[in-house]
Amino acid sequence: MTAIQDLGDSNDLAVIDRLVEIAGRAVVDAGCGAGDLARALAARGADVLAIEPDPIQAAKNAAAAPVTGVIFANAPAQAIPAAARSQDGVFFSKSLHHVPAAAMDAALGEARRVVKPDGFVCVIEPDMAGTYFELLKPFHDETEVRTLARAALARTADRLFESAETYVYRSYAEFPSFAEFRQRYVDATYLSVDPAKIALTEKRFAAGRTGGRYRFEQRMWLRLYRRPR
Repeated sequence: MTAIQDLGDSNDLAVIDRLVEIAGRAVVDAGCGAGDLARALAARGADVLAIEPDPIQAAKNAAAAPVTGVIFANAPAQAIPAAARSQDGVFFSKSLHHVPAAAMDAALGEARRVVKPDGFVCVIEPDMAGTYFELLKPFHDETEVRTLARAALARTADRLFESAETYVYRSYAEFPSFAEFRQRYVDATYLSVDPAKIALTEKRFAAGRTGGRYRFEQRMWLRLYRRPR
């Protein structure tokens, strides 16, 4: 495996544009969420199968206005609804750590199954460092699941593909105030609102003040696999 390559300040789409050819290719967006990446890939000329395991979000995707080049489906990453060797690539964009731990290896095996002999699998994960990670950590600590995702890659994906490249880069999250950040993230119904955790988060938020806004570094980690064995 090659050494980790630092791409500096960037964003997911800029890095994807730099590393893989998208136009005219068939790809899967595994764990697509609301479909932002799928739409961006389609805008670059890809044919995208965007799968989402959550039936509520999948229903919203299906009900949304059609997007040329995107097919939305309700399916988990461990059961991709595509024929073997039918796809040029598979993306796990901040989604592998959301796959149940017991199914991560199967999901990676599915990615290998559906990609062509010259295909790729691109896994993008938030790194477990940086001021944004520390900001979220008191109430939304994903250290365990992200560690499990990396272990699955080392255990399974590393042996399923001929080559693996690792990259890191940094993007930034900005907010005008703690009130907006809290409304968008802390007060979400699926997160804890323990007062002690809120107080610690507010303290870390204040340390991110840059001029009239608050800015936090989000470190990203990307593993790009090419050519299934």
